[in-house]
Amino acid sequence: DCRVLSKSQAVFSLVDEKFYLRDNGSSNGTFINNCRLSQTGKKSEETEIYSQDIIRFGFQFETEKTDGGIAKCIIAILQIYFADGTEFPERAVSDSSDLKKMCVDKRNLTIIKKILLIS
Repeated sequence: DCRVLSKSQAVFSLVDEKFYLRDNGSSNGTFINNCRLSQTGKKSEETEIYSQDIIRFGFQFETEKTDGGIAKCIIAILQIYFADGTEFPERAVSDSSDLKKMCVDKRNLTIIKKILLIS
């Protein structure tokens, strides 16, 4: 019984040498660089992903007092490699602007800017 992930949280796909991530209508969200891909319970469009993107499934929250714990989200920095061992390209800054425009939750935009400055 997972409180963070849905049974079918999200799907990764590869189409024409490009990688994509789609939220399958999860309750707690799928995020790329802190941008939520869809509203609760609604499937998102496929969104292109790049090496060094930060993906997150769900969000962290305190569980009921009887559990006495915290339900933690899953966070990963993608590292995508071609068959020859070279790393797949990183997201261009101009593409990050497009990602910010489609964000469901606009409150996360300042965090996205901080991530972009670090990478």
